[in-house]
Amino acid sequence: MKRALRTILVGLLFSSSVTVFGQDPELTQFYAAPVYTNPALAGSAVCQTGAAGRLALNYRNQWPNLPGTFRSFCASWDQHIPTVGGGLGAMVFHDIAGSGLLTSTTISGVYSYLLPIGRGGGRVFMRFGLQGSMAFKSIDFNRLKFGDQILPTQGFKNPTGEQVPAQSISYPYFNAGWIMYN
Repeated sequence: MKRALRTILVGLLFSSSVTVFGQDPELTQFYAAPVYTNPALAGSAVCQTGAAGRLALNYRNQWPNLPGTFRSFCASWDQHIPTVGGGLGAMVFHDIAGSGLLTSTTISGVYSYLLPIGRGGGRVFMRFGLQGSMAFKSIDFNRLKFGDQILPTQGFKNPTGEQVPAQSISYPYFNAGWIMYN
C-alpha cells in the first residue's frame, strides 16, 4: 500500500507544472518521434534480442511550394538499460523557419526510470522521464523588412532605423514526463 501511494504521489509531482509560454515545432507523425513526444518514452522499446536500441529520424517540410517554408529535422536514439533501472536517450532537433530567418537547434540527453506496479513485478508499469537540453536560436535581422525601409514608388530601398538586438541566444531547459501502461 505504501509503495502504491508513493508511486501515485511521485506521478502527481511529475504531472504538476508551472504556466509557461512557448511553441514547439510540429512533426506530422509525432508517434514516430517518441523521445521528442515524451522523455518518459526513452527505453520503452525493450528489445529481447540484444539490439542496440531504437533510432528515430524525422523530417518535415511544411508548405514546400510557398516561400518562407518551415523545415524540421529530428534524430533521436534511446535504449532500455536494466543496470540503470530504465532507459537512456539522446536527441538533436533542428528547425528552420521562414527561409532561414529563424533557426533553432536543441541537443538533449534523456533518462527514464521504469517502475513495475503490482505484486511480483505485475503487468502494469510507470515510466518517469527527465530531459536536459541546451537550445541555440538565431535570427538573421539583415533579411527582415521594416516599414521605415519602404519608398512608396520603389519598394524596400531605405536602410532601417530599427535597433538590432543580439542575433543569437543559447539557454538550458528541462522537461519531465510520465506514462503508465500495461
